[in-house]
Amino acid sequence: MFNPKILALVMAGGEGKRLYPLTRERSKPAVPFAGRYRIVDFVLSNLVNSKIFSIYLLVQYKSQSLIEHIRRSWGLAPLFPVRQMVRFHLDTDAEVSVAALPVPLNEASAFGVIEADADGRIRAFHEKPDHPPTMPGDDTRAYASMGNYLFRAETLYAALEEANLRGEKEFGADLLPRLCKTRRVFAYNFCSNRVPGVRDYEEQGYWRDVGTLDAYYNAHQDLLVPEPRFNLFNPQWRIGSSEYQGPSAKFTHAEIDNSIISSGCLIKGAKVHRSIIRREVLIEEDVELDDCIIMDYSVIRRGARLRRVIVDRYNIIETGNRIGYDVDRDTDRYFVSDSGIVVIPKGAYDGGPGRYL
Repeated sequence: MFNPKILALVMAGGEGKRLYPLTRERSKPAVPFAGRYRIVDFVLSNLVNSKIFSIYLLVQYKSQSLIEHIRRSWGLAPLFPVRQMVRFHLDTDAEVSVAALPVPLNEASAFGVIEADADGRIRAFHEKPDHPPTMPGDDTRAYASMGNYLFRAETLYAALEEANLRGEKEFGADLLPRLCKTRRVFAYNFCSNRVPGVRDYEEQGYWRDVGTLDAYYNAHQDLLVPEPRFNLFNPQWRIGSSEYQGPSAKFTHAEIDNSIISSGCLIKGAKVHRSIIRREVLIEEDVELDDCIIMDYSVIRRGARLRRVIVDRYNIIETGNRIGYDVDRDTDRYFVSDSGIVVIPKGAYDGGPGRYL
């Protein structure tokens, strides 16, 4: 009977330096994503949808908002049978299995790269190599490690004890490279994974490393097309988050094009194009938003113009302000990513925009 006992350990202590200033007051797993989620919700949903309900969340860096989110949103698990990686792990008699995503060879230097034999046996790990090894049978792509691992319990215990004695602290840099020399460590090709309910137009095996501001922004853009690469609504593979149950969004004389608008928003006479607006945001008359991410409880005052801007929580963008049109000027006032995305850090909580609605 295919019913192995599995304990999931989610390492949710990431400082997320490359996502600063979004991680100035929160850990990377707690960073908001799309309309009503946090990054951690996607990890937990995949575990729960796979019927893995014994989950430990290991926190470290500025974890309070993450702990509060988990308490509010995930206290009723299980709520939601796919165990394809587990089946691979057992069929190969692996002691460790590592989820691997094939990526184009010219992009592989941005990842930890796995060197594997034709049967998937891992021979070496290479951290962001200048000349990445190709994946078996495909000279155009390399195996990028996704940071998801399956261990035999006794293998993990022994490896952690040895790592402690050696003073090692990193799975990818220390523990796994050593294990692949002495243990059965295999790469699981994530592209072979099939999620029920995925539509034909979606990207099979969709996965993005949202560790930088540009990658975080681009992953949101993947949602904002008529046939998105990753559709957040899949009744057969739900993404869980019950953090907020508020009123429906309200629009008066607004123009909304190809955007995601969350609960509790009020948009009055504004133009919103290819943008994601999280909960309880007030957008006043004559505002124009293009390719923006506006986080919870923010206020965009009359006549403001924003283009390719991420606005963190509790901000008030004043009347007539123009952001994202003059990079040199924006750099003096805000954070600007390598590709020119302007990021406005989290504002001070003042009771939220409810008093404006």
